[in-house]
Amino acid sequence: MAIRLCQTGYRNCRGNATVEEIKEESMKITVGALIVVISLIFVLPPKAISANLEWLGIVSGFGGAEKETGQPNGSKTQAGGRGTVQALGVIPFGPFGVQGSFQYTGGSGSRFGTTFGPLYDFTAGKVGLFATYQHRTQRDTNFWWLEPALDWYLGQMNLSLRYLQPVSDIQVTRKKLGPVDPFDIQQIKQVDIPVNRLQGTASYFPPDILQLGKDNLELTFGVQVNSFVGPTRNIKGAGVGPVFGIAMQPMQNVEFTLIRGTVDNRSRFDFQSGIRIFLGKSTPSLSPATSPSLKELRRKYMEASPNPVSGYTAPSSFRPRLR
Repeated sequence: MAIRLCQTGYRNCRGNATVEEIKEESMKITVGALIVVISLIFVLPPKAISANLEWLGIVSGFGGAEKETGQPNGSKTQAGGRGTVQALGVIPFGPFGVQGSFQYTGGSGSRFGTTFGPLYDFTAGKVGLFATYQHRTQRDTNFWWLEPALDWYLGQMNLSLRYLQPVSDIQVTRKKLGPVDPFDIQQIKQVDIPVNRLQGTASYFPPDILQLGKDNLELTFGVQVNSFVGPTRNIKGAGVGPVFGIAMQPMQNVEFTLIRGTVDNRSRFDFQSGIRIFLGKSTPSLSPATSPSLKELRRKYMEASPNPVSGYTAPSSFRPRLR
């Protein structure tokens, strides 16, 4: 039995797309993104300002609020508080390395997952390819993404490009509305759709801030685009919005994130504040003269973490078609 998705009332409905067709198109997009990222390695000019790969561990905790998209107009999904703990590690092999992280997010619809993959230091920055797994407890769903990632270092600035592509199927949950009839499509009411995301950011480190010292304040700004390609783009609706953040290192090897957030025009948002503690071969000292700055610590790993999947509660006009 194949599931066909249709959203009536929207001009470009992909009502004839089966789950198999969605998966095939998603893989084509993923392969194209990988080719672009790998090609960038050979066109970026080398410049010896990158931190070499070395052993690193990070333990972090964040709290804040989040809202995921419901219907294409952003309704039918409640905002709620979130709390997240994460452990991240980098294992070096010369200019190559392996990075992995484990994350748990509590709140309305808790989730846990892992992100792992290889990375390579090409002197002027880093490139990586990460796989992300996430389990959601609310409807017992499981999702996978692939994430090509690129960082490029320019003096006091870090430029980052991320593309997150789901490789999991849409997951449909039957909601019992009385006696269960397996042939009654009206009982299929809840659909979880993993979304893609393209995000570009620039992080600026002011060279010298009183009380904080050199390169210990980070100002991040950028833009993200969600759900903009693939067969489900017209079901969810593409979302565009800013990415921003402020972080500082008031004491050695301890980062305070005052705010990091994302917003888009589909009513998605995610605001968090928290703390990170860095552990590693070059971070044991409490002496400002020998410990790395926040900018140097950022260049020892790549930011990659599980991305929220859009929880979708189907309105009356939404009809998964069975074949």
